Amino acid sequence: MVKIFRNNLFLYIGLFVVLVALLTVALLTDGTGGGGDSVCHYLIARYSWKHPELFLDHWGKPVYTMLFSIPAQMGFKAVKVANIMVTVLACYFAFKIAENLQMKNIIWLVPFYFLAPETIEVTLSGLTEPLFALTLILGIHFIIKGQKNVGIIILSFLPFVRSEGLVILCVLLVYLLFLKNYKGLPWILFGHFFMGIAGVFLYHDVLWVFNKLPYARLDSVYGHGYWYYFWKQMCFIIGPVLFVLLQIGCLGIILTNIKSLSIKIKERLFIDKVFLVYGIFIIFFIAHSVFWTLGIFGSFGLTRVFIGVMPLIAIICLDGLNYIFSIIDAFVLPKFRQIFTILIFCGLLFFCFISKLTAIEYKNNITLNEEQKLIAHDIYPYIKNKFPNYTLYFSDVGVSYFFDVDMFGTDGAHRIKDTKYLNFSAINGLIIWDSWFSQTEEKISRDSLLNNPNLKLDTTFSTALHRDYLLFVKR
Repeated sequence: MVKIFRNNLFLYIGLFVVLVALLTVALLTDGTGGGGDSVCHYLIARYSWKHPELFLDHWGKPVYTMLFSIPAQMGFKAVKVANIMVTVLACYFAFKIAENLQMKNIIWLVPFYFLAPETIEVTLSGLTEPLFALTLILGIHFIIKGQKNVGIIILSFLPFVRSEGLVILCVLLVYLLFLKNYKGLPWILFGHFFMGIAGVFLYHDVLWVFNKLPYARLDSVYGHGYWYYFWKQMCFIIGPVLFVLLQIGCLGIILTNIKSLSIKIKERLFIDKVFLVYGIFIIFFIAHSVFWTLGIFGSFGLTRVFIGVMPLIAIICLDGLNYIFSIIDAFVLPKFRQIFTILIFCGLLFFCFISKLTAIEYKNNITLNEEQKLIAHDIYPYIKNKFPNYTLYFSDVGVSYFFDVDMFGTDGAHRIKDTKYLNFSAINGLIIWDSWFSQTEEKISRDSLLNNPNLKLDTTFSTALHRDYLLFVKR
């Protein structure tokens, strides 16, 4: 009882310190935790009250939009605050799961979770990974506690927080079949059934949850990578210390249980841990590796996706640490354990905040990145002075964010979605073409605008990293 009280006390103190630190950073900095995706999720949530159809926008993720639409009305910093709360809760439930799995040294989950460099970067954003992590770990928490149907229903909504939730539902299906829990199988479809009914009035199609899936294609405009890309990047996502502990944890559960596997396989906690912690993480990792290697399902090789399973990564790393501690204790080296503990903690701090290779990218995530600074400090004042009453046509959602215009309406701003906008009839129309979103996302080349007889190039803005923004007006 004393040990449980002490663990909980340390947990609450640790989470409080983290909460205060992250809130301070969120409120005192102007970063968006990344570029277009972070801003776009925020904009969809913000304007969902004005355009209710956005609540069921598949790319925006309905569950995220519904929950974050409230803080989004108060601005981007409120969304960052909401994501901080979500991440802290995800760590709390990871702690509770480790406690239910009877793991040792569970207080380590707090530094493991929050001293992974990308955890902080993604938390201070408008991205969906933190909510995915909370939804995932909350569902697993209820299943391990014995409230399986509640947990399954929660997990059934994962695809509406992030599309990779479909991968996790496949693991959940195998888990239920292994346990012969056939009564739980229908609940896996609850999220799709609920969302299908909710969207039938908008899309007139109960199967819109599949037919409108934006990543349901065997190609990607972003190309492809190599099969070990994410294994190599994991060192930068969570830092070298956690990367080593993660591998030890994955190997340890096999090597330490292989002799007693036939006995362990009958233990409920062991089954839950293998399927719901290790199984989900490994299949998630393999799935993203395959998607990026083959260049399918719109994969971009984004490393931030693994923050969605960060609670599981932290638990596996804790297993890795406990395996090391068990070896040290076997040789009765208490002083070495103390030294090793200090080295682990110092290593976590170093690689998260100091190392040039792995530390948090302050300039690109905590503060505005180069493109955002260009829009906010150069393009915005230029257009406001020279073209104050012009309708904007653009691809970079940062324009909507910094100009504070509704890109989902019919007045004030439009996206450059296809060539019909290149011959726009409005005399006071201004096209803001950029060399990434316009060219890659919307397939509109620079030359197609330069060679258009109806358009005239007004000026060009460029970042130090050679990202160009070209302004065109009607001749």
